[in-house]
Amino acid sequence: MSHPTATSPAEPTGPDGTGAQVTALAGRLDDTEARLTAAVHRLAEIDAAIAAAVFDDDTPAMPADDPDGDGSGDGSGPAPAELYYPNLGRFVEEYLVVVFGRPAGGNYRWCARWWDHLEAFSRLEALWRAWEHLRLDPRTGIAVWLRDYLDPTLARLLAHDGPFARCSPPTRDRPGGEHTGDSSLPVAPVPHGYLDG
Repeated sequence: MSHPTATSPAEPTGPDGTGAQVTALAGRLDDTEARLTAAVHRLAEIDAAIAAAVFDDDTPAMPADDPDGDGSGDGSGPAPAELYYPNLGRFVEEYLVVVFGRPAGGNYRWCARWWDHLEAFSRLEALWRAWEHLRLDPRTGIAVWLRDYLDPTLARLLAHDGPFARCSPPTRDRPGGEHTGDSSLPVAPVPHGYLDG
């Protein structure tokens, strides 16, 4: 998409060079627009992948290169325990929000579209995986999970400045609340060769 400029090729450039500056800025704007369009397409792909991962019942219990979970990668150890919750979506919907629910609003922030917040998704995925592992320890597994995993994760997720901070709590008019997507921290491109050894 081309953007109109203050000057055209037929127009002479003023003595202060403003015509050339406008042309250069228009070119930079076109480049920025192309990069933004590519980023929007990539975010749509990521969103689709997240949705598929959250609600996919075929989540593997162990990485493919370590099928028995013993670290050897050869499959010679004991078979991994079957997952109690087959995916993150089921863990959150059937266990986490039922057992550890809090009133949304006030001191606690939650979003019904938790899976659409990358930080929340990542933290909840780690929480679920830790639960699946520690539930198998009959002595102190769940106590360790509560203290070391659940409590700090919930404190961060539900905090007024956590990943759901920009989402509105449920109201009578909006029983699911209002979802506001993630915002990224600003970054500048790393200069070419800067990170090379």
